[in-house]
Amino acid sequence: MTAWIEATGAIGLQSRAGRYGGTYAHREIALNFCYWLSPTFQV
Repeated sequence: MTAWIEATGAIGLQSRAGRYGGTYAHREIALNFCYWLSPTFQV
């Protein structure tokens, strides 16, 4: 994920390694991902 973020210059995503790391996304990106996972979430 980190390589893709750096290669594309994505500003809506952030990835951190380590104990408290994770991948964080802008609210709109996160919601669209939720809709993709479960279409009933969108309704």
